[in-house]
Amino acid sequence: MQLPLLKTTYFLKEEETDGHNPMKFECSDGNIYYCKYLTSVKQAEIDCLAYEIVANQLLKSLNIATPDIVLVQISPDSVSKKDLKYNKRALPDKVCFGSKLVPASSLANGTQLFANRREVKRYSNYTDIIKIAAFDLMVDNRDRGREDNINQLEAEISMDNKKMLKFYAIDHAFIFGGQKDLRFFKPSEDLNYGSKLIENEYFKSLVSYVPKKIRLQVLEEFVTSYPKVYDQALQNAFTLFHCSWQIPPNLNQRMFDFLSNKERLDRVINKMNESLKLL
Repeated sequence: MQLPLLKTTYFLKEEETDGHNPMKFECSDGNIYYCKYLTSVKQAEIDCLAYEIVANQLLKSLNIATPDIVLVQISPDSVSKKDLKYNKRALPDKVCFGSKLVPASSLANGTQLFANRREVKRYSNYTDIIKIAAFDLMVDNRDRGREDNINQLEAEISMDNKKMLKFYAIDHAFIFGGQKDLRFFKPSEDLNYGSKLIENEYFKSLVSYVPKKIRLQVLEEFVTSYPKVYDQALQNAFTLFHCSWQIPPNLNQRMFDFLSNKERLDRVINKMNESLKLL
């Protein structure tokens, strides 16, 4: 299994974010992708591209919506260094992580609370937010609890001849402890460290309109599925990294030890149960 390797054809913009400042390109397949590369002098941060791929494979294995991904090679004739404020290291010809643009989508507003059950049911996969919260705890995602940006897309879709919305989980460069703990895997660390979706008012307001029985059933689905998929998802991910990234081979075992930690999973289950019962 390999990811497609596309080339950039047209530069659109460089996003102003507090993370990797992805570059938005039209690529050789005619689609638009958000492309991430190393923006820091710290070479070890290239691992964050690998983390994106690991998260993508895990989420897809858990049937949680997330954009399709590719590898993208930056063509020098598609952009110049003067156009790039944060991503000058992406030139020339570097291979980036690419996340495909989800049509008719926008970032979820983490400050917008849900007022009733009807608003919640506009989302075709509204219960997935419970799985995403559990996933974030399990992989120590430190970048989905901030009020201004919870790293979820809301996409307009047609379903049964009705217009609905659908959640997509995005931006997973800061799992496994993020930049602060890069290459230090700490499965026993406090689940509360960093920004977590479970603590966000957006999450709480949505889940409060989901009957308690359904909340716990969704958590049980995650708990049942996760141990069956994480190993294969991780193996798949390691075949997809680009060789130029020079990801240390020992990261495979360290990631596996983190994701397979039974004590951590038990703590995730307990924390999620406690939260879901209180809402």
